[in-house]
Amino acid sequence: MSVAITGNTYPVRDVLKRLGGTWNPREKAWYVPEEKAEEARSVVNAAGSPSPRVHHERHCWECGLPRLGRHECEHCGAD
Repeated sequence: MSVAITGNTYPVRDVLKRLGGTWNPREKAWYVPEEKAEEARSVVNAAGSPSPRVHHERHCWECGLPRLGRHECEHCGAD
């Protein structure tokens, strides 16, 4: 019997493979043998949370306010 392991698994995917895990892309989960589940959970918990993605704002060259798109500034109309 296999147990689903989820969380921040990407940094420890090689360890999960060595524990006999297989990746299920549809469910976005690793399945490990039941006898290795506790060890797999410990490894994933030690990996911590994923780093937040950084969103880089674009600023208008004319007014300096943040732009929502690449085209005309919503604030001053500059291209």
